[in-house]
Amino acid sequence: MSLSAYRVAMNDMRALRRQALAKVFRPGMTAIEASHALAMELGYSFTDTTIHSDLKALGLTPVSGTERVRAMTKARRMEVKKGVLAGESVQSLAERLRVPVHTIKADCHVLVEAGNLPADMLARGRVQRRLATMASDMARLGPDARAAYEALQTMVGAGAIL
Repeated sequence: MSLSAYRVAMNDMRALRRQALAKVFRPGMTAIEASHALAMELGYSFTDTTIHSDLKALGLTPVSGTERVRAMTKARRMEVKKGVLAGESVQSLAERLRVPVHTIKADCHVLVEAGNLPADMLARGRVQRRLATMASDMARLGPDARAAYEALQTMVGAGAIL
């Protein structure tokens, strides 16, 4: 194969790749998603650099994956804030939002540092849940223990603890 025939073949291959990329690319896709869609369409993959240059040549603009992650993180933190203020546990938030517990805890720390969540809110919620489970034992408590329980419950409810 001569050099000119090789270049013609490469140009034809590039044109076919770009044609297929234009067909599979949808607005809102990241470049990596476009790369995966192209690989599924053609049966083989290309480097991210190739996909980026093809998208640029076609005048298509992929969305930033980083911006998408930032938007999802912001939305998740708003849900965490609502849940914590409503007294929901970290575990139940993690299950509801389908993220690891450590992610919810990290979000809580970020919200506390930003001043969007009271620092004692997590501890207060934890104590309130424990007091609620102890309520079933109220009948077995003596008068002194019952008075202490009620005083603690009043303090937690009023926000005076911690």
